[in-house]
Amino acid sequence: MKFFKEEMVDMIFILGECDRNSLLASRVYAHHDARCLEKHSIRLIEIGNIAYKKHEKLKTATAEENQLSVLLTVTEDPYKSQREISQLTDIS
Repeated sequence: MKFFKEEMVDMIFILGECDRNSLLASRVYAHHDARCLEKHSIRLIEIGNIAYKKHEKLKTATAEENQLSVLLTVTEDPYKSQREISQLTDIS
């Protein structure tokens, strides 16, 4: 479940005010359960912010330049694995 940043900030502040007691904080912030508050506090501690990670879209090998890049890599070293070629060319 995704929340707006303001909601997550509120949850973290409430959790702090409740001395990191997730159950009490969830009662104070009636819309969310204890696990949710705990998860967001862990995210803040581990990552340093409350933003969700943005997933990068992988390049596909359908573009002509991508096909040529893969073919050149294979031509240079035909014994490279598919995984190695994917990492070298940054193509899935």
